[in-house]
Parts: sequence; structure tokens; C-alpha cells
Amino acid sequence: MPSTKDQTVHQGDIPEKSSQARSTGSDRQAEVLTMAFNANQPSHEKLRAIVAERTSPILVWTGSGLSASAGMPTWPSLKKQLLEVAERKAEDFLPEDRNRHLRNIASIRNEANYWVAFERLKKELGFSTWNASVAAALTPNPQKDVPAEYASLWRIPELRGIMNLNLDGLATRAFSIVNPGVRLLEFGGTQAARLRNLPTGNNRFVVNLHGIIDDTSTWILTHEEIKRLSRNATYKEFIRICLSSWVNLFMGISVDDFAIGSHLQYLTARNLQASPKFWLTNRADQETDDWAEESGIQVIKYHSPDDSHAAVGAFLEDLLSYVAADDEDYPPVTPEITPANSGIPSPEELTGKPAEEIRKVLNAHASYLLSTPGGEGLDSYERFAQKYAEQIHAAWFLSTAPGKNELLGHTLLTEEASGAFGTVYRARGPSGEDEAVKILHSNIRGNREKLTAFRRGVRSMKILQERQVSGMVTYKDASEIPTFVSMEWIEGPNLAQAKEAHQIDDWDMVLRIGKDLARIIQSAQSLPERVLHRDIRPPNVMLEGLYHAPDDWRVVVLDFDLSWHRGASDQSVLYSASGYLAPEQIARIPNVSTRSGAVDSFGLGMTLYFLCSGEDPYPGQHTSEKWYTRVNQATAMIRDTKWRSLPSRFARCILMATSEQQALRIDVPAIANELSRLWSAHLEPDRVTDTELLAEEIAARSEALHSYTWDFDASLARYAPPTGVVYQVQGDESLGRVLLNIEFMSMGQHDRSSLSKYMNEKVPGVVATLKRCQWKDVRERHGRGQLEVSAWVGVDHAPTHLDRLAESIDDASKLLTF
Repeated sequence: MPSTKDQTVHQGDIPEKSSQARSTGSDRQAEVLTMAFNANQPSHEKLRAIVAERTSPILVWTGSGLSASAGMPTWPSLKKQLLEVAERKAEDFLPEDRNRHLRNIASIRNEANYWVAFERLKKELGFSTWNASVAAALTPNPQKDVPAEYASLWRIPELRGIMNLNLDGLATRAFSIVNPGVRLLEFGGTQAARLRNLPTGNNRFVVNLHGIIDDTSTWILTHEEIKRLSRNATYKEFIRICLSSWVNLFMGISVDDFAIGSHLQYLTARNLQASPKFWLTNRADQETDDWAEESGIQVIKYHSPDDSHAAVGAFLEDLLSYVAADDEDYPPVTPEITPANSGIPSPEELTGKPAEEIRKVLNAHASYLLSTPGGEGLDSYERFAQKYAEQIHAAWFLSTAPGKNELLGHTLLTEEASGAFGTVYRARGPSGEDEAVKILHSNIRGNREKLTAFRRGVRSMKILQERQVSGMVTYKDASEIPTFVSMEWIEGPNLAQAKEAHQIDDWDMVLRIGKDLARIIQSAQSLPERVLHRDIRPPNVMLEGLYHAPDDWRVVVLDFDLSWHRGASDQSVLYSASGYLAPEQIARIPNVSTRSGAVDSFGLGMTLYFLCSGEDPYPGQHTSEKWYTRVNQATAMIRDTKWRSLPSRFARCILMATSEQQALRIDVPAIANELSRLWSAHLEPDRVTDTELLAEEIAARSEALHSYTWDFDASLARYAPPTGVVYQVQGDESLGRVLLNIEFMSMGQHDRSSLSKYMNEKVPGVVATLKRCQWKDVRERHGRGQLEVSAWVGVDHAPTHLDRLAESIDDASKLLTF
């Protein structure tokens, strides 16, 4: 672990001049950036792929270095400033006291641990001077621009939140600039007890771990303060969840900072390093690199010529501009068969032989050729495939008739289904177990893109099998002479069959299938190999055991990345199936990649629509002006839930997942989170603690707010009837409260004198009504033609009083009917 004395080098690890340097646009600057940051580092390439493919939520930890370009001090410069204040203060003391203070100051100057140094400085300066000096040093100059690096971070689609170690509030300001009007959840480090819903929610957030500059009670700057915070069990658990649940990027901070390093050590010791962690730094010493490797952190290095740190801008620009692409080179697929190196009969000698004999000979020789290391084996295989093209075509002859139904150790029993890509057989495996054998049509060999898709799919299924991803059908064997894959036989219907049989007609089934399906897809995307499915639709999702074990069935997903190929809207795909494909899968869209988790979001969203409606979406239906209405009608048809807002929220999930623009779709983790929240609310409505869910549920149960609109960005339900009274119910996760606001402002159409009199008579009744029904801190303000009533209810009371809270709004609305 790097020594404490090294902290002066890297507490302020990032950019002082990056914004200015990037704005010059000169050739020299471009050359400097290229030299300063190497985009080909393996660690950067991994992070870049994660960002581009949108497979995992990202959490960024920002330290003082990121605020330096706005004139904010790093820890070394803050310490220097406070020492100067202490020296000036000592000048006014009597000689004896002054000498004692100067000795203390000299000792503090030599203290390498900043937490200890600030602890001592706080005592040396005194409470008032300490607060005033720190505030003066860390309050941003409003005339200074917010560092461009913060704005770039908020443009990362998968950025879920920022863990801010600064007090300056620049991360929050940057968010409002990039996302005007969008609500940001903001917390202090001491509010950890109320952060339990952050990992499962979908709102973006800032956690000011060391406090905010305007509230001295939140500051965490001294040794005693960080010790006290670190002893908070809820805080520690929250930090560990953040470090183990999301992709973490550290910028402008020291990873061996006590506030973070101890948690990394805890996770490392318990082998809980599942989520990737990256550290952008200009430190190049071996000691730092060794510590990062031991802590499960991948280092992304940059150079800082002239101490400019300009390469940080290049790093962020590369993250934002990179477009992921599929690998093109996948090796041919051969079955589990003994390679034959004793030569192969000529094509003429093989012609006329039984199809199974031809298959065995060709596959044994293919396995031998491909076992040669380097590129020679692949070249030899391509020549072999061309030479034996006619015999390979003959290998496709298959039958379920006894004596002719053997396929490289698999016995075909019955044909179960046939579709655009191939035919599925029920078969008996080499060990006597039941299997599903999917044999693709022979025309695949003449289509390079389809063949690549098959090879990629087999690779994906092997990865999922090796990683033991739950909910993925067990892969067994595959070949491309003929092109087939064998999997475990799943006893049960697929989603299309189950829906047709009226087995998916209530929210219990819809939500359980939806959340389990989303989690399976998310698990695959979260692997280091980031496996995408890209063909999510009802026939590819099965319900194992639904009929013979109705209390113990499970969702099983078939064909990861196996069936899709670009241009799949042509005649090779059924018309109904193409409605599940994202627009970028059907036609090329500039700067839009099919190597993106957002492709799975689209297929998942359309599958959720099918679960409710029983209808396959037709191609382009999501662009119809009737799509919004159709989705809401479909979810409203399922009524058996005590959670009234469930149909509307489920509909929004579908709509946000099926946006025409890939960048606007919610990601699979967000879909999985939302469905899990709805599942919990559906099963145990009295135990919901998520303020956003509670706010909408109160609105949904209110007759007066029956036509409310939900503002996703602000987490509030709003209803504005013709009377002019505006009702808002909002979830405030930072306070753990649901807020109610009733407001009326006359626009001139009412007689002010009579209206004011009316309000004077009615407002007390509104206040009394709300107080009787669990609303707290009910406040009213009214004057000439104006009215405002506000109140709140905590998450400890709201879940068990939802009906009463909604009824109180109804009663208030009756009193305020003008």
C-alpha cells in the first residue's frame, strides 16, 4: 500500500488546466493530448467498452483534483492556506503563547496524514475561525465556470451517481447544467441510514460523503470526524454496496484514502470484488500499481506534462465518443469429437456415404485442423470447407426415422418446432438424457454474417455455462457441419404458449416472469465478457416446470446471441418476430451500435408488452402515435393488485425501454430494479419504504388526482384541474418523506375580494383534514388571490396509511372547489 507521505502527490490528482487546454484546438495541443493519454491501455479499453455497451451502472468517486480548474484547493493547498491563517492568528498572541502556537503549527506542517493535520488545525484555529477559513477556501467562485470534466461525466449514459469527496457542490451544479429541470437526489455522508433505496432505484444522485460547504454540521475533514463516520454501520454497509454493486471509477482522489481504502480492504479480504473498479491517475510508481492490483483496481494512467493534467479531457472524450463494435473473427465450431489426423477420404470417396458417416469424418478432420496453433489451422479449415462443400451440404440430411436419426452422438426423436432460423428436435443425448437440438438451415453457410452470429452465439452460451449463470439453458454441444447446437431439454411452455393457455393473466405471473427475465439478462451483461442476448422474445423464454411443478417453476432463457444478425427484418425472420428487434438491428444507423445493452432493453420491453397484451408487436409499432395509449391499455387490463399505480409504472417501463432512439432507452439494470420494486410493492404494500413509489401510490389512490401526470425526472405526481388548484405529491428520498403541496394562484379570472374571503373560510378546514390523516407539519399561506398548503408524511407512517392519506387529498379538494 502506498505510504502516507505520498498523499501530497496524489490527493489532487486531476485537472488544473484541462478545460483551457482542450479549448485551444491547436495541432500542438492534439499532439500533447495524444502523448499524455494512451487510449490503448487494456484497462481503459475495458472501461470504454463498458460505457459504450451500456451493460452496467457506473459510479464515479471524485476528489479535490477534479475541482482544481475552478480554483478550488487540493488537500495540500488547503492545508497550506489554513496554516497561513493559523500563523496570522498567532501574531496577535502574547510572546509566550505565540511561540507555543508557532511550535504547534510547525509540527502540523510536518504531519503527513491530512486527517490528523486538519484535526489539529481545527483545535489550533478554534471553532469559529476554522469554520470561516474552510468556508472561505472551499466556497466556489460563482464567476468561475464549472469544470468541464464534471459536465462530461454527467453525459455518460450509464452514470448512476457521483460519490463526491469535495464540499464545493460543483458536481451538483454540473448536473443542473447538463440536465436542466431534471431532479437529482443529493445526500450527505451522514445520511447513510436513509440511502437504503439508492442501489435499487433508478434516479441519479450525488452523495456528498464529506459534507456540503453551506452546512458545517455535515463536514467530514478531521481525523475524529472520519473515524466517527466510519464507525457508522449503516454508512459502512452503504459504501460496501456501492463498491461491490456498480462499476466504480475513481478520479482526482487517493484510493488509499482512509475513507475508501478500508472498505476496499474489507471487500478484498472477503473476496467480494465482483464489480470492476478503475482508477485514473498520473502516478506511475510500482508501489501504487502493486497496491491497486491487490485491491482489485485497474489503473488507467495518464501523463501530465507541465503539470497540466490536460489528458483527463482526452480520457473523457474518448469514453463518450467510442462506439462499440462486434468482433468479426470467431473460430469455427466443432463438436466434442476426437480429432482425426490420419488423413481424410477424398470428396469423391465420401460422396454417397451415409450422412452420419460423412458428418463424423468431416467433423473429426475439422477438429484436427483447428487444433493447430496460430492462423494456419483456420486457413487450412477454410480450404477444407471449400474443397468439401458438396459433402458438407450432404451432412444436413436429417431424419427422425430410426437408423437415420443419429447426429454425432445425439439421437433425434421428434421434430418439435420449425421457424425462420432452423428446426428444433427433441433428442436423446450421449448419456441418455433428454435434449433440445436446434439445427439451423443449410443456407447459413453461404451467409457470412449469419455464420458469424452462430459462432458468436455458441461462444456466448459457453461463457454463460462456464460462469454458471442461473436461468440460462444448459449448453451441451455444437457443430457447424451441420450447424446445430444441443441444449438441455426444458419441460414447460415458452411465453407465447403459456400466454395462449391463459397461464399469464395476473400480476403475480407478469411481474415474476418480468423481474426474473430481466435479472437473467442483467447477470449475463454484468459478466466480464458482457454477454448480450439480442433476440429476446416470447419463444426464447421458457417456464420450466410450470405444468408439472406449478409451485416451483423457473424462467429459463434460450439462444443467447444465437439467432440475431443485422438486417434480420428480411424474409429470414418471421414478421411478428421482427417487432422485438431494436431499430438498429434492422438497419444501420450512424454512430449507433448493435453491441449495446440497449438492444436488450428494447427486446425486453417488447416482451413485457406481450406479457400484458398477448400481442406480438408489429415492426415500427413503437413509433406510432397510438403506442402510448396501447401500452397503457394493455397494462390496465390486468387488475388484480393492491398497488394501484402498478399498471401505470409498468407501462412507463415498457415505453422507456422501447424508445426509437437507443440513447433514450433505460438500461436493463434499471428495468430489473423497477420490476423488483413493483414486485415487492405488489406482494407487501405495507412494507414499501421507497418515497417515489409511495408518492405515486398516494396519487393513484386519490379520486381527486385520478388524471395525474407523473414527472419522472422530478419524482412527483401532478394534477391541475380546471379550478386552478394544482396538486403535487412528491417523493423526497433525501428526507425519507412524501411531500404534499396544494397551490392556487388567481390569474385574474376570479374576483379577488370574494376569493380571499372564501379561502379564509375554507383553508382551516383543509389544514384540519390533513392533520387528522397523518400528514405532518401542515402549513398554509394565503393572501389576495393566492393559496398554498404544504405537508409531509414519513416513510415510517405512509405505507400503512395510504388510503387515509389519499382520502384526505380528496376531502381537501372538495373544500377547494371554487
